[in-house]
Order: sequence, then structure tokens, then C-alpha cells
Amino acid sequence: MKKDEKQEGDVSDGAFSYGEMIVKELGNPKRAKTLHALNHRILRCEKLIRENKEKLTPKCYELLEDYKKDVLIQENVLITEAKMMGLKNIKLPPHQYSKQRMELLDKHQNRHKNILQGITRSLSMEDLEKIESELQEQESTKQITPPQQIKRDTIFTPSWSYVPKISPPVISINGVGFLTIENIAVIVATRGYGKSSICESILSNLLNKNCDCLGFEVGNGVQRAVFLDMERTDYDVWNSWRRMITRAEIEQGDETINDKVLFKGLRKTRQVNEKMKEIEKIIIEFKPQLVMLDTAKSFVPSINDEIKVKQLAEWMEHIAVEYQCAILTTLHPNKQKDTKTEETIGGGWLGRVLEEVCEGVLQVTKDVDEIRTVTSVKERNTAKQRTAFKFCEEKRMMVSCEKVFKTSGRPKNLPLIEEIETGEIQKMRKTIGYKQYKYKLFTETLKSYIEEELPHLKSTDEKVRKFILELVKLRFVKKTGTQPLTTYEFREDENFGTGKQKQIML
Repeated sequence: MKKDEKQEGDVSDGAFSYGEMIVKELGNPKRAKTLHALNHRILRCEKLIRENKEKLTPKCYELLEDYKKDVLIQENVLITEAKMMGLKNIKLPPHQYSKQRMELLDKHQNRHKNILQGITRSLSMEDLEKIESELQEQESTKQITPPQQIKRDTIFTPSWSYVPKISPPVISINGVGFLTIENIAVIVATRGYGKSSICESILSNLLNKNCDCLGFEVGNGVQRAVFLDMERTDYDVWNSWRRMITRAEIEQGDETINDKVLFKGLRKTRQVNEKMKEIEKIIIEFKPQLVMLDTAKSFVPSINDEIKVKQLAEWMEHIAVEYQCAILTTLHPNKQKDTKTEETIGGGWLGRVLEEVCEGVLQVTKDVDEIRTVTSVKERNTAKQRTAFKFCEEKRMMVSCEKVFKTSGRPKNLPLIEEIETGEIQKMRKTIGYKQYKYKLFTETLKSYIEEELPHLKSTDEKVRKFILELVKLRFVKKTGTQPLTTYEFREDENFGTGKQKQIML
């Protein structure tokens, strides 16, 4: 007899259908997100069993007992999630965090095993209410404001009463700021020159400040970073993730890295619009301060498609501003067909447009000794950046290479801002003090200081004048008022700005 041909007096089949009907009415326990919802399911289940007691068979009771076990399993999941969230909020050292996390997972597994064996939960209602409260708090922190509801001022008007806050560097290179929030930066590198090693090193520094990061440093304000690969296979993405962990000297099985660095391979997402939607979704959920996109050309059909390239630049600027993050992307250099030499800019319209909107551009070159040199070819409101690295056979990885920067002498007629050694401006600030000076007196004071403390440097009036302009530009010095009432004073706050001043403060 077919199932839809049941007769009214078919007790066995009819009785079992009551069990199915109860389970269907109660709903899937996995959809319950609070302990209260799970307890409500159990109470309703018991009520329906009492109301249909005469119609239920042993097979039906077996089905309902399995349902109760599913409820307890979901309850166990919610309990573990709440405990995990509480553990993360404590911010323990990595070793203690890993130890306590493993203990929680062990308890989770033991409770799961007991449930399958028919052992009921041992937690009191008081414990359950406390855990449910933690879960509700956790859920409230997960609420994400839809992008269309985020309102930001799109036009800025300077005024005397408001000075915008200077963003600290998201990435620095040997102490010199390179990239800040709401900005984009580009690495221009030929295949095989170490582009991936640079990205991995930056992420490694977020995990471990004391490892060899090839001269790159992530700012203290960066709590999370995401690396999104558009070209490589799943294995290659995993291998890059593993190299990052190896460089950061992270112990195998340490799950705390997942709270700081997120790796994603988007190669299989072919449509550009779909990639952009997935990336925006990831950024909304993970809330990173640093977003790495490798590579930029994966977002355009051609590097010479001017319209698509400009749309990509607009999208990147939108992401950086809307979600208060910095974007680092990569390009391949343009090549001169006649000489086959590489230019410092990326290829086609893609390189031209992106480098126009970027805060900073890095070029990677390689010499005959296989030493890679990273040099900034564009830096906005900061000093020149450079670092170098090479492959170490013993460590089987790229390592920093300092000797490449040793020179036999200084070029002549360098501006004072470049001639003064690291830390000297800080000493100058403290010696001269932080009181206000009229321009003439401030110029004479700086000139006297240089003549006495730095006699090896030329301190002509013109050089000192340009030096003051650079100090104001880099925000070492505060300029107030207009001529002839203009005053100058060293800023007393040591935690401002980016670029060379950041290098000196450190």
C-alpha cells in the first residue's frame, strides 16, 4: 500500500505519522539561537506527547527521543560558543588562550558523547540562564549596520576651529610610515620578485612583532587583516598561509591567528561583480583595518580598459572610506617593448589610474646577486621608504638584507630634513622647548642649534628656511596666525603623524 493511500484504521502507520508531525511542528533545533528557544521546544514536545499519548507507538517515541538529543546537541553548541566568546574577551596570552580553548573543546566533546549515550544535561537552570545572557550579548555585538545606512560626510571644508585627526600608519617600512586608513597603496613587482613574500611578511608582523618581516611593520592600531587572493589555486593559497605562519613562528594548531588574519582564495569566483560582493561581505563581517588584494588586474577585463579601471579605483576608494580600512594591492610593471626594460609604474591604464589615487607606491627590483630592493616611487606626506631582502637557503625563506643600504658617502646639497640623523629632531625639540617664537627668532634659534650641535651640516638661511617649511609640513612644528603675526612652536605631543616623524619618535 502506498503512503498516500493510508486507511483511517491503519494504527501502526498512522501512529508513526503523529511522531513525524510533532517533530515537523517543533522545527529544526539547529535553527534555535538561544537556550530559551531550545527549552521552549522541549516543553512543547512534552506537551504534544501528553496530548497524543494514546496515538504514539514505541517507534514514535524513539523518533521523539532522537529529536530531544538533537535539541541537547544544539544546546551544547550554544554553551560552547558563549564560553568561547567569554574567553576571547579576556584577552589572555596566546599560550594560556590555547590551553583554555582546548579545555573548552574537550568539555564540549564530552558533553556531546554523553548526550549520544542518553545522559541528560547536568547544568542547572541558573547556569543556563547565565549562558543564555552571554549569548544574547554576543548576538548584539554581531549586529552589522547595512552599508546603505552608514552615513559619512562626503565633503570636507577646512576651518580654524577643526583640525582633522592624523591617522597613524597602518604599514611602515623601517620606521617610515607608508599607508594609512582610508587610503590605497600599490606594490609593483615582476613575477618571482617576492611580491607574495612581502604580503606574507606584513601579515606575519601582525601575528608576531619580533619575527623577521623584511623591514615591514604593522601599526598598533591594526587588530585584523584580510588577504584575498584572486589567481592562485587552493593549495597555493594554503601554502602562502603556511609560510606566513612559519615566518611568524606560530605553534601548529594555534587558532588565535584566525582572530587576526583571514586568508581567502577567490579564484573560483569568476565574475568581477561577484568577487566585489564577496569581498565587501568579508570586510563587513571580519572588520579588518588592512585589506590586501592580490592582484588588481583580476578585477578588470583588460589593463587598458579605461572605464573599468576607473570604476575599480572608485570601488577601492569606497571600500577604504566606508569601512575605515587601508587597501594594499599589487601590479605588474609596464615594459618598454624596444628596450625590454621595466618601468616603475604598473602596466596600462590600470597602473596609471591606481597610482594616481594611491597614497604610496612601492617598486621591487632584483640585482645580479638576487637581492630584492623595495623602494617607494611615490610617498604622500612622508619620507622615502626602502628595504631589501634575499632568499636564504638555510631557512628556505626570504630574509632581511641590510647591507644593500651601505653607501660610501652622502650626495651633496641634501636638504636638512634628510641630512639630520634619526632621533636628532626629537633631541632638538626637547632642547629648544615648546614655546612660541616669531619667525625671525625661530629661524635664528634653529640655525644656532645646528651650528652648535650639528657643525658638520651647512646651515645657510635658505636651508634653514626650507627646513622649517618641512617641519611644518611633517607636523613637527605648529604654525599659527598670518604675517606679520605668525608664530612657530614645536609640538609637544610625541604621538602624532606619519612618515619621518614616526620614524624619529620610534
